[in-house]
Amino acid sequence: MVIEDANIDTVITGLTLSRSGLIKTATITVQNATAYSPIEWRYNGVTLEPDAQSFTLSVDPADSDYNIAYNLIGKHLLNIRLVKSGVPYSIRVEFEVTL
Repeated sequence: MVIEDANIDTVITGLTLSRSGLIKTATITVQNATAYSPIEWRYNGVTLEPDAQSFTLSVDPADSDYNIAYNLIGKHLLNIRLVKSGVPYSIRVEFEVTL
C-alpha cells in the first residue's frame, strides 16, 4: 500500500490481514517520504517506528515484523504522523485482522 501526498489528513480503509490465510503481512509506504520529517508510526498511542518511510504490519508469529498488540481479530487503527515544512499531518490506516 502506498500513501501519496494527496492522502494526508485522511483515513485509509480496506486492508485485511488473515492469521490463517494467505495475506499475513502488508507493507505501507509513504510516497515522497523525503518531503516529511519525521514520519512516525503509532498504534494505541505507542510509537512503533519513530522515523521511517515504510512500516510492515504482520500477524504471522514466524515473521520478524510480528507484533502481538495488533494480532487480535477485529478492526484496528494505525496512525501515521508526518511533518512537512513544520506543519504536522496525520494519516489513519484502518485494517482488519481475520482468522
